[in-house]
Order: sequence, then C-alpha cells, then structure tokens
Amino acid sequence: MVTGKSRIAALAALTLAGGLAAPVSAAPPPDLADMIGGRAASGEPLLKARGYQFVRETRVGSTAYAYWSKGESCVEIGAADGRYATIERVDDCGAADSGADARGGATVVRFDPGASGATLTGVVEGGERHSYALDLEAGRRFNADLSSTRAYMNVIGPKGETLFNGSIEGAHYNGGAPASGSYRIEVYLMRDEARRGTLAPFSLIVSTR
Repeated sequence: MVTGKSRIAALAALTLAGGLAAPVSAAPPPDLADMIGGRAASGEPLLKARGYQFVRETRVGSTAYAYWSKGESCVEIGAADGRYATIERVDDCGAADSGADARGGATVVRFDPGASGATLTGVVEGGERHSYALDLEAGRRFNADLSSTRAYMNVIGPKGETLFNGSIEGAHYNGGAPASGSYRIEVYLMRDEARRGTLAPFSLIVSTR
C-alpha cells in the first residue's frame, strides 16, 4: 500500500515524462464502489453521510485528488472531467495543505513558529465551499489574498456576519477583528460556474499583524 504523498509524487513524475496512461488502481473500498464514475460535484454530501471527513486536496495535471478519513482509515479519490475516476485506500491522508489542519467542517489555519502567514492551496469544484478558520483576538488585523481565475472568497465573522464579499469587493481582504473569536474564509464558485461543475484551483495567502 502506498501513501498519498508517494503516489502523487510518482504520478507527477510520470506526467512530466509523458508516460501517464490510463491509471491502474486498486479496487475501491466496498462502501464507496458505487461512486466510481459519479459526478464529483455531488460526492461530498455522500461521503459525509457515510462517515468520511475531508482532510486535504491536491492536483496532478488534470486530475484532482481529495483525501478523506474515516476513523483510522484514509481514501484517496481522483476526479477528472468532473467525475470520480479512482477511489482507493492509502496508508494515511497526510497533513492538511500547508499551514493548516482539519477540524470539523473547516480547516484551521496554523502558522509555523515565528511566521505570521500561511499559504493554502486547493481546488474548489461545483457547489462546494472550502472553509478556513482563523482564531483572532479583538483588534488584531489580518489579510486574505486569493489567487484564482474563477473562485471567489468571503470573510465571515464570529457571529456569522459577512465582513467581505469577494464577488463584489475583489480578491484581497485587509481588515481588523472587531471581536475575539473564530473568523472564517470561504472559497467558492459563482452559481453559474457551480452548476456546470467547474474545477477552479486556488491559492490563498492568510497573514496577521
């Protein structure tokens, strides 16, 4: 059995070498076998209903790989052309994307010792939202800078209030924390793109001062 990280490295090497043909994968876990070939945009609620929790996401060429955990097990799900192409067990789901770890429905932003910022990467697809949580004390200022050709971001305050609407205000947020609590950054697609099942890679830089 291979880890997600070693599998991705191998796939990347093959892709660069021009030798990646149709992937040969192990049989999917029995409880997910029916999802092969299904639309990736509708897969997240099914996975959650079956007890899986999203951990992280990465991309090799035109294929997006998502890692979901259930108890102590992990599955790697490859999506291409908007549909699930491969589902197989891997040794572990690895760490969440750089600077973050998974907690509940959001990814908690963590900074390395001595650092005041982190870069988060992922791929948002269809109607899904990627949510990142940042714990701040009142008066602390923070920035969020999103780089993507199609994705947008909103900044949500501790009481659920929208502090920043990216579809109107752009891709760069610079503001303060009016109250102590958990602030959320949500990355998403506009409705027309979501309905088409669009895949949008993104990079999100979060920093405080």
